[in-house]
Amino acid sequence: DDVNNAKSQEEAYKACFTKPTIGRFGILPNPRNFHPPPYAADNWEKDSDFARQFFCGTNPVMIEVAKDPETQLSKNIVNHFGKDKLQELADKNQLLFVSYDDLADLKVNPHQMFPLPMNDASGPDGGPAPQVYPTFFYAPIVAFTYDYEKDELDVLGIQLERTDDARVYTKN
Repeated sequence: DDVNNAKSQEEAYKACFTKPTIGRFGILPNPRNFHPPPYAADNWEKDSDFARQFFCGTNPVMIEVAKDPETQLSKNIVNHFGKDKLQELADKNQLLFVSYDDLADLKVNPHQMFPLPMNDASGPDGGPAPQVYPTFFYAPIVAFTYDYEKDELDVLGIQLERTDDARVYTKN
C-alpha cells in the first residue's frame, strides 16, 4: 500500500489523494482522487499566492489600506520593519493590513480537534481520542504590500499574538 509505505508525509498525502481506485480489491473509484490545477501545484508555497487567496477568500472586506502605521499596526510590526519604511509604503497606498481585533478579547482558546460526541472511534485504541492535543485560535495582524507594477499583493509579516514580545513572522 503506497500510503503506508510512504517515506514522508508528503508522499503519503500524494498517495492518498492520487490513487485512482480504493477498497479491498481496488475496484472502487477513489472519491479523493484529487489533482490540483497546475497553477496551484506550482505556486502553493509562494507568499504572493497566500495573499491572493486571502484577498479572494471569505473575508476580503477586512483588508484595510494603512494610512498611519503607528496607530493601525502593532508596535511589534512597526519596530520590526521600521516606521519610516512602513510610512513610505502607506504614503504610496501600498501598505494594507488585516487586524482581527474582534478576536483579541478572547483568551488564547484551546479547543480539541473533535468534540467528544464526534470523537467516538478516532483514538489509538478505537475509542475516543485523548483530549490532550489542543489547537489554538489567535487574533492575528497581517501586513501586506501591494506592487502596482506586478498588480500583486504580497505578505509583509504576520503577528499571531497580542503581547509586547510577540514574534513577527516574515519571509525570512
